[in-house]
Amino acid sequence: MIAIVVLAALSAVVWWFVARSHRVGWTVGLALLGWAVVATVVVTALPRARADVFVAYLPVAVAIIGAGRAVEIRRFGRAEPDRGAWPYRLAIVLASCVACVCAPFFFYAFNSEPYLPSADELLPVPANLTATVQEPEGSACGSGACGISITVTGGPGQSVNDVHEQIRQHLIGRGWDLGHDGTSCRPTGWLLDQHSKCVSVFTQEDGVHVSFAGWRAWP
Repeated sequence: MIAIVVLAALSAVVWWFVARSHRVGWTVGLALLGWAVVATVVVTALPRARADVFVAYLPVAVAIIGAGRAVEIRRFGRAEPDRGAWPYRLAIVLASCVACVCAPFFFYAFNSEPYLPSADELLPVPANLTATVQEPEGSACGSGACGISITVTGGPGQSVNDVHEQIRQHLIGRGWDLGHDGTSCRPTGWLLDQHSKCVSVFTQEDGVHVSFAGWRAWP
């Protein structure tokens, strides 16, 4: 969220230098404000799109500023001296770097390797349950995925089946669409981050085992 505030402020400063008329100035200013609101809502409602919004923010803002600048040039001609030329050109260079350098870099960095999911996908468990994160024997990552395992036990006299159902409902409440086999997968990102995350829930004599795996995007 801080990144959006910083980028919105940067866009507003650039447009302050570029704007020449009150009418176009306010129109483009409101458009920039609207884009900031849309970006904030998307990041809040769809957290997995966070990276995409951050990378797209500056190019879209510069496009809005460019449209406003084009309207003013068509209506009033080029200003002499043009105080907004250099800030606008600098913004174009930054937006081009984001689109042509940062976006491909992040795409490769996100998707070339698997990642280790956080135990917070499950924790904290309901108050009557006890969860123990299992230390992996050796590396937690294989050729295509990294995994974490958590063992959950119930209170005195609570059956393993009861614990299993409680954990199942707990995960469903966190957005996991668990099937009858106790497994589910979902994407972690949107366009830039194409990792997938999977969960598996099964019972053994010592309790309910919950495993999370973070798969890389490419085979």
